[in-house]
Amino acid sequence: MGLDPSSIWGTLDSPVHAANLHASIDEAYTAFRNPYVIAVDACLGRLENVGMITVSKGPLRPGTGVSKTLPPVGDIHVTGIVNVGGYMEYLVLQNTRLSVVAKMAEVISKALSQVAREFAQMSQETPDNTGTLSTTCD
Repeated sequence: MGLDPSSIWGTLDSPVHAANLHASIDEAYTAFRNPYVIAVDACLGRLENVGMITVSKGPLRPGTGVSKTLPPVGDIHVTGIVNVGGYMEYLVLQNTRLSVVAKMAEVISKALSQVAREFAQMSQETPDNTGTLSTTCD
């Protein structure tokens, strides 16, 4: 049991970006009643944090690093720090190593798939959905 592709917005072939973010949010909330949204994005950070992945409660605030005002997205968010921020962000993003992004995307996708499997298993074992979810990823 993996993630249902119909519930994933934003792929390499069909990315969610500033121009279609509003429509993508509307589509998700139309397709699902009260969805639990996990927003995933790349971000810039400090040199010593490049390659780190963070998970935080609350919505992602896309575009902040490049001074764009976009709607917040998600109930929780996952960010991968892909390069150093603080100066000429657009140029830095254009020169980010694809291998860093690809490796982080692989880790994040495997973790989300594991969570989906555990959640599905938990839902089957506890029909009232009062069980707890393990936080370990194998």
